[in-house]
Formats: sequence, structure tokens, C-alpha cells
Amino acid sequence: MRQRTRKIRRRQLLIAAWSAAAALHAPFGARAQQAARAPGKLWRIGFIWGPSRAATQARIERIFRKLRELGYIEGRDFTALHRWADANSALIPGFAAEFVRLKVDLIVTSGTEAAQAARAATTEIPVVFAMVSDPVASKIVNTLARPGGNVTGWTNMLPDTSEKMIELIKGMVPKMARLAVLTDPGNPGKVLEVAKLRQAAGKLGLTLRIKDL
Repeated sequence: MRQRTRKIRRRQLLIAAWSAAAALHAPFGARAQQAARAPGKLWRIGFIWGPSRAATQARIERIFRKLRELGYIEGRDFTALHRWADANSALIPGFAAEFVRLKVDLIVTSGTEAAQAARAATTEIPVVFAMVSDPVASKIVNTLARPGGNVTGWTNMLPDTSEKMIELIKGMVPKMARLAVLTDPGNPGKVLEVAKLRQAAGKLGLTLRIKDL
């Protein structure tokens, strides 16, 4: 019975974190229904951030605000462990491995590289990701409908949106023939986005120029 109760509480925390991750995309969303608080244990959540502390502060505040709305208070229900890569993606796999060694109860990631690292590091600790362009093509989840395994989360771009963005730009500048795109070739999510943009530009007869940051 105790083990079953622990699993239920862990599932509640996972659902709460998943809802909180949505706050990254909907900072002004409606107040969520209060979730049952899981008493008796201080859960440990490991956060992996690709950018710097300063760049992610607003996101962290939104996540924690959403968790409070769901009935989870830092220091009472959970403790947060943050790791910032400061745009140095080489550090991210080490953060994921560290959280596995620490046996955290949940890993929350932002960005494709962080989600991939967490997935590679553990098949047991639940992982919630946000800000991933294409989690299927990035091999983070099996399908959008059925992620499978221990990983779930939010994607911030669907394939059709690339074509729609190009169409909107073309509509604003009908005579446009060339389009330049700045991208990070080291981010697998951005590589996927560029491939979609190339397809969309080709359909509209535009020349796409890619410039690496």
C-alpha cells in the first residue's frame, strides 16, 4: 500500500510539472484546478536549462507560479535543483548524468538538447520537456499521441507552422524573392526547423539563405 501511495504521489507531481511546463508557452493562461497536495515527502526536481540563469529567470518564475496554483509549494512539497549551461551545450549531458546520480524524482528540461540528454541518461526517472521543435524527429518520444517510456512534454513547433510563417511573410511582402534565416547549426531542433522552412520556401518559389550564428 505504501509503495502504491508513493507512485500515486509521484504521478501527481509529474502531472503538475507537465502543466507547469505549459506555462512556458501560455504565461497568461487560465488558473488551473487545484491538484491534491502530496504530503509527507519533499520531492526533488532537477531543472536543466540551456541558456543562462538571467535568460531563464522569467520562465522559472512562471513555472513556479503555476506549481503554486496547482498546490505545490517550493520548500514544503518539493525542492528545485537548477543547472544552467550558459549556451554551452557540451555541459548538458553531464547535468543529466548528475541528476541520475542524485536520484531526483523528476527532471524538467528546456530545449531539444536537454531533452535528448535526459532521455539518454535515464529510462526510470520521469522527464518533462518544453521548447522542443520536433520531439519525434529528435527521437525524444515515439509519437506525439503516445510518447512512450518515461518522457513527455510540450513541443513549440508543428511541421505545418513553418509553411504558414513563410506564407505570412510572403503575404506582407508579395514581391519578395529571397529570404534569410539565422539559425544555430549545433541545435538539432533548429536543424529540423530549417529543413521545414526550405520545403515551405520551395513551394512558394522563394530562395532561402541560411546563415549560421
